[in-house]
Amino acid sequence: EGKQLLAAAFKPRVLGGVSATGGSRPKKWVVKTEAELPPIKLGCAAPYPLVRPLNAQTGWDAAVSSIKRSALGATGVFFVLLSDNDSADSDGVLVLKRVPDLDSALYEGAFPTMLSLKLFGIKTPRFRVLPRDDAAESGGDNEFKQFKRGIFALYKNQGFDPPSGVQQLFDAPALVMTELVVGVPLCHKSAGQRPLLREDYLALGRIFVLDLVINNYDRLPCRSVWRRDYQRLQSQGNPGNLMFGTEPGDVVAIDHELLVAVEHKFDEYVGAVRSVVAGIVKGTDTTPLEDIVAYVSAHSGYESHPKAREWLEEGFLEGLRRARVFYAEETAEMNHILETVGIKTTSDMLRQVVAVLADMAEAVKPAVPHGILDSALPGTTKLAHAYSEPVHDLTRAPGHSIPSVQREQSYDWHATTAFNSPFAPAARRGGDGLVDRSERL
Repeated sequence: EGKQLLAAAFKPRVLGGVSATGGSRPKKWVVKTEAELPPIKLGCAAPYPLVRPLNAQTGWDAAVSSIKRSALGATGVFFVLLSDNDSADSDGVLVLKRVPDLDSALYEGAFPTMLSLKLFGIKTPRFRVLPRDDAAESGGDNEFKQFKRGIFALYKNQGFDPPSGVQQLFDAPALVMTELVVGVPLCHKSAGQRPLLREDYLALGRIFVLDLVINNYDRLPCRSVWRRDYQRLQSQGNPGNLMFGTEPGDVVAIDHELLVAVEHKFDEYVGAVRSVVAGIVKGTDTTPLEDIVAYVSAHSGYESHPKAREWLEEGFLEGLRRARVFYAEETAEMNHILETVGIKTTSDMLRQVVAVLADMAEAVKPAVPHGILDSALPGTTKLAHAYSEPVHDLTRAPGHSIPSVQREQSYDWHATTAFNSPFAPAARRGGDGLVDRSERL
């Protein structure tokens, strides 16, 4: 006690920068060890459009206000806050992710995203690819360099070097710029997960078909196709790649990945998918659907609805119908690309997708009554958010060809990728809804 009293007697007392005896004393120095950036509140953030508004003074570097690394994502996923001085309500957030090569951008973004939006009617964030070296840009400047310049300036203006993670982001040959998804990942109800209803399970059924087509094990479980070291159900898939909004059916699939099976595993994978599809269609083995229902229940903490498996199967069959129509309409085009394309990665990717689609189409033929899966895709689907485009009306009699104009408006994937590729600079892309929001222009 005596030591404490003695220490208190000699302890400097500073009141508002002036000592207790009246003499001036300097305030304590505050030593900054890292740059102080504005906080990014994802819970109330708005998505920023993937193209700069025409009334913006300069490039992306003029709008960058802050950056935050996500706790998820092994390769580094960053949220970037952007603000336009000419509009108070134009602040928003987008997502930047590095890719090791442009092939990865094709597998993880372009092709799966096209299938999600155009074919399966699945909500998924729009994206664009920003190559480090873009020969189409003149003047030695491009969007990749603009982001790098703006983000690095956030740190250098405060006398710091960018953290190693930020520097590694721009060491990549390309960036994937993705629309921010507003919602919560599949999580426990105590963390904000809402109960799932019929519309949600319908969407999950279509997402399951998409994942089987692209061999994406990193979302929903299917232990008979994607075998992991640990067969415990909760260890399968990745609940973080399913985002849920506030309304029923507002399910967004993120972070697609198309995995091409190695040659000696190719037949095994295609055969496993064939077996799963046949078992569900014929009703002989619905274990994969039951696993998905149990998976959602285990992660959310909610007891499954008694009709959950039935709703999931309904969505799965709808996904098969879309896959079958797509295969019937586009087989010739895909085979032509397979025979003529000179890029091995593209050829391997299409070969696997064609094989899976063919088996899906064949599996449903003898097992489903005529007219259920032979009918055309449904009419326009009205979606509450802008993460997915509606699928245009494809109603027609069986065997009747879709007019070319109508096909271009529906799911003409080769036209979409050729003329509105996310790899193309913003100035050359059309307003197909995949890469921009026309109201922001």
